[in-house]
Amino acid sequence: FILLFDQASSVEPNGRNSCDKNGESMKEVISEQNLKYSLFQSLKKSCGDISADILEVGIDELTGSVIKSELIESLPLIKIIISLYRTGVGIREALFVKKVISFIGEFNEIDQSKRIKFIDELLLDTKKTETFAETVISLVDKAETSNKTALYGKLFRLHLEFDESYEDILKVCYMVDRSIYSDLKYLQKFSDGSFENPLISEELHRAGFLSNGGIDGGTFDDDGTHSGGIIYLTNKYGKILKNALALCH
Repeated sequence: FILLFDQASSVEPNGRNSCDKNGESMKEVISEQNLKYSLFQSLKKSCGDISADILEVGIDELTGSVIKSELIESLPLIKIIISLYRTGVGIREALFVKKVISFIGEFNEIDQSKRIKFIDELLLDTKKTETFAETVISLVDKAETSNKTALYGKLFRLHLEFDESYEDILKVCYMVDRSIYSDLKYLQKFSDGSFENPLISEELHRAGFLSNGGIDGGTFDDDGTHSGGIIYLTNKYGKILKNALALCH
């Protein structure tokens, strides 16, 4: 989305887009406000089947007829993304679209009435509108894979379906952004005080999902020496993430 903002904001006063190699004027000026509005409209729509279908196709297919037909018809945000590229959709944009769809698809698991209520309430508060849109835009753009963007969708499901604090969900999203997805997945099988994978536990502690519970000095047992180490415990944010990872699509 940062790329989209850069391109949207590079439209010159005379109507020409400085990113257009031919210097030709765009038919439509895409504003940041349009992008945010299209995000909210897309989150309101029911499009679960299309989301699942798109995530299953390969990049070659995604750059072809699939994107240019029913997907555009269904999601205003995707329509705007595609309209920014006069020569068609490249691999980077196709990957980006997959990440957008994975987030929207997971968000789509929330009951539509709850989604609409959530979005409508956000739109009543300018500051919250800006925070939510910019957070989602930034996180989706920076995510390495669609797995991570789906996780963001699951985190918002916790807020709307299980009443987790909105502020806590935003904080966990930022923490996820700084973490490697495979490390996050490890949290599903982590148990407090486990020494199974100290390196990943240390990374999760650094990211803020585990707390330091003290030092285990180690003991001698039948199998040799138990060297001990830092005792890591799942904290509030770790539990939120664990609950999100457990949600089924």
